Amino acid sequence: VNDPHFWLDPNNAIVIANAIAQRLAEIDPDHKNVYLQNAHDFAKTINKDKEKWRKELSPYKNNPYIVSHDAYQYFNKYFGLDGVG
Repeated sequence: VNDPHFWLDPNNAIVIANAIAQRLAEIDPDHKNVYLQNAHDFAKTINKDKEKWRKELSPYKNNPYIVSHDAYQYFNKYFGLDGVG
């Protein structure tokens, strides 16, 4: 099943940003360095914040939750949360 919410895993978000930057660099080589630097900066920020987010979400690990839209399976898996429905 294809789930378009794969970007909710921070590691996937980095992969996506890098792929976009690479493609933009191909399309617009005059600004290649800008695209690649932006992707690098994005990854650096995400990597820096991942542990902070894990710590902030850790109190909720054993608390099942329900949302009105099934969009969080990647988020749940990455952060160890229990979205039950």
